[in-house]
Amino acid sequence: MEQIPDEKRDLIVYAFEHWFDYFDQFDEMEEFIKRYKGKGYQFYLLSNCSMQFYQYYQSKSIFQHFKELYTSAKYQKIKPNLDIYQDFLSRYHLKANECLFVDDLKENIDAAIKVGMKGFVYHQNIQELEKYIENIL
Repeated sequence: MEQIPDEKRDLIVYAFEHWFDYFDQFDEMEEFIKRYKGKGYQFYLLSNCSMQFYQYYQSKSIFQHFKELYTSAKYQKIKPNLDIYQDFLSRYHLKANECLFVDDLKENIDAAIKVGMKGFVYHQNIQELEKYIENIL
């Protein structure tokens, strides 16, 4: 922080402490999750989030649909390191070959595939995701 000019320091601190106030929830994704939960699928969050996540996640309705919330800050592991995926699978007693990992970064998908999961790079297009799922079922 010493290298940051004084006039920008307060703004940076505010942005760091309040970024979640500006988190946009993807309504299409929430509807997708509800539809597939209705078909018997379970959803887990595996995210590179800070501990601040636990201060705001309850204010976003999408998170209520997840069975478990696994964050990198809580478990001190980070994507795309393989150990985060392995710990996630072990912790929730999941079989990698029965899991589909969806993320917006290809390197995170590649790592999930290395531990045996299926993977889909999501570019905010629900129709593409649904088509992919229908093709692998």
